Amino acid sequence: MIRRWPITSLVLTLALVAAAWWFQPGTMGPTETVLMPVTRPQSPNRVTPASRRDTPDVPVAAGWAKTPDGKVPGAPPVPNSLRDTDSDGALEADRAGHLIITPEVRRFFDYHLSTAGEEPMSATRQRLRRAIEERLPAGTVREATDLLEVYLRYRELVAALPAGRDDPAALAQRVEQLRNLRRSVFGERVAAALFGEEDERDTVVAEMHRVAADESLSPEQRRVAIEELEEKLPPTERQARQQAFGPLRMMQDEQALRDAGGSEEEVRLLREQRFGADAADRLSGLDREQREWKKRYDEYRAEFAKLGALSGDKRAAAIATLRGKRFNEQERIRVEALDQIQPN
Repeated sequence: MIRRWPITSLVLTLALVAAAWWFQPGTMGPTETVLMPVTRPQSPNRVTPASRRDTPDVPVAAGWAKTPDGKVPGAPPVPNSLRDTDSDGALEADRAGHLIITPEVRRFFDYHLSTAGEEPMSATRQRLRRAIEERLPAGTVREATDLLEVYLRYRELVAALPAGRDDPAALAQRVEQLRNLRRSVFGERVAAALFGEEDERDTVVAEMHRVAADESLSPEQRRVAIEELEEKLPPTERQARQQAFGPLRMMQDEQALRDAGGSEEEVRLLREQRFGADAADRLSGLDREQREWKKRYDEYRAEFAKLGALSGDKRAAAIATLRGKRFNEQERIRVEALDQIQPN
């Protein structure tokens, strides 16, 4: 890959911004499917007090307001933040009636729990229980509510963790703390199903922070190391990162190729390798439009400079006439903005 040295620091800065965003605990992707068996309470896949070693005593399925038939009454009014929105995540049961645990379960819980501060927690729990009953067969509802109770306790424990420092060592320690806490609360397999990809991602991101802060490496060495770490990200995270940084890297590589004497045909071939022939054709068309625009604007500025002897209304009228002769209405808005940041 051809690289351009002058904007290496910009790439690293953007990498850190993206890394910080990805480090939020709510982001997740697909991972291993784990079942919650109804009939085997001692299964390592079932999250119940009996099967959670070294886990705080969580009152499973506690706090639900129920009718005499055991159902949760109608859910309270939907808070403003959830109105006109589609529920995130999903709840599914397998053919045997066991809850299938994937990150989608977390997405579902977090969607409803995002109303914190808008309503009492009791109302949120009631709505969540109602939503669970609407999506799962009766025999699977208890599994989902058991898991929800453990998840609520987990969120409390995460919130109680001391605030971490913003340095690479502290970030790495935070990743390890969260991984250990998840396995303690949920058990190894359920934790992997709910958080496995996130743990994998956060480990790589923490290492990116360490590399970016390593002053023993040159800027180019840090850049190469970060690119190598990107390859270790989960596929969904890697794809998102490529989409975020792809255009910047393409601009960087194109400029480096031109600086090295590369022709426009070589630039087009580079684009075709990255994005395909159709995208390369569109980018070439944009290049032509940009060159034509620059030529017209440069010619306009040459005439603009000749108006320096005028002043007041005469100068303003002459500039307006010049703009009207060379540009359409939409282009004149752009020209006026450009003229404001250039010397007269």
